[in-house]
Amino acid sequence: MPSHLHAALARLDVTLADSQRRLRHALGRIEDVRLVPYRSWVTPSRCVVLGRAVLEDVALEAQLDRWPRLMRVAHEKFWTLESRPVPVRVTWEGQTSTVMSDSGGFIDAGFPLQGAAPRVMTSAQLKLADEPGAAPVPVDVFGLHPSAEFGVISDIDDTVLETELTNPWRRFLQLIYSKQRMRLPFEGIAALYKALARPHNPIFYVSNAPWNLYQHVAELLDHHEIPKGPLLLRDSRIAERIVRDEASGEVRVHKQRALRRIVEEHPNLSFVLLGDSSRRDPLRYVEIAEAFPGRVAAIYIRRVHGMLARRGSLDRLQQRAQRAGVELLIANDTTTIAQHAQSRGFVSASGVDRVREGKARDEQAPEIELGAAANAASNGPR
Repeated sequence: MPSHLHAALARLDVTLADSQRRLRHALGRIEDVRLVPYRSWVTPSRCVVLGRAVLEDVALEAQLDRWPRLMRVAHEKFWTLESRPVPVRVTWEGQTSTVMSDSGGFIDAGFPLQGAAPRVMTSAQLKLADEPGAAPVPVDVFGLHPSAEFGVISDIDDTVLETELTNPWRRFLQLIYSKQRMRLPFEGIAALYKALARPHNPIFYVSNAPWNLYQHVAELLDHHEIPKGPLLLRDSRIAERIVRDEASGEVRVHKQRALRRIVEEHPNLSFVLLGDSSRRDPLRYVEIAEAFPGRVAAIYIRRVHGMLARRGSLDRLQQRAQRAGVELLIANDTTTIAQHAQSRGFVSASGVDRVREGKARDEQAPEIELGAAANAASNGPR
């Protein structure tokens, strides 16, 4: 994307957001700035603290309890609006920095490490610099253990959680119905990720879901006991959909940028990459393997229906991965992935047994009837 076009789209993003804010003001809506924390992490050289400044509609949110559940959840998930850039005071481990949120409300602060990277989770704090009396917002910061053998990067949609891509109505229900049971993980996926993360391997989740869905996605993962880790979701601004890298001139989409950031920030780790065949995960993962020789330990792809699989592109991508020195395994179930991971030393024998047991438990769980769930979403208590 040419720089002048990107700049024009960025101006359009600002104009659209300003128009929405003016409309809300004209409608008499009273809004405060609220800081939203995002799971953050440390690298061998620095701490990364993420968050976002959004507008909280005081009057409207006070009325939410009187709305049908379906509308309340839709508001929470889709109608969040970023604030104008505001100064935010960020504190971590005795270090403090004041940063401006960007035009999308995002906060991305970094602190140099004073010594070794913390092994365990620490906490940072976000606070509006212009409101000294406001309570600070805590941010979970995941540590980096020196005995980590590798890192794990996973897609979310149709890899960890089912999203019903072929049925728009079911997909809509699953996205807005906040009861965690709605989007069930694939059988055995929690046990598989626990086996891969044992006990100190960091795990990251990358998704094309918008940041407005962050809290919803985090709750779903926690409910299904998926190992905790930072979530890198998609910026919904038009100018951020596709960005040209200033150094290489290469145009990259969100997942490419997120994957490269994680790999570049952890130069001493190789990574196991997990995704599905319904979209472009295999392509993005092979591109990372080619761009960072020796840094991708294995690529595991859950076979699901989708355009990429139908075109037969997976065979060609497997060949590209092989030339890059990486095995790309396409599997129908988590047990197959676990067994292969054991052969490569990524998972223990007992870990394979737990994946097999977890898969059996998930297969026996009752299915959720979305028609009944829709009625509950419209009429049930919050």
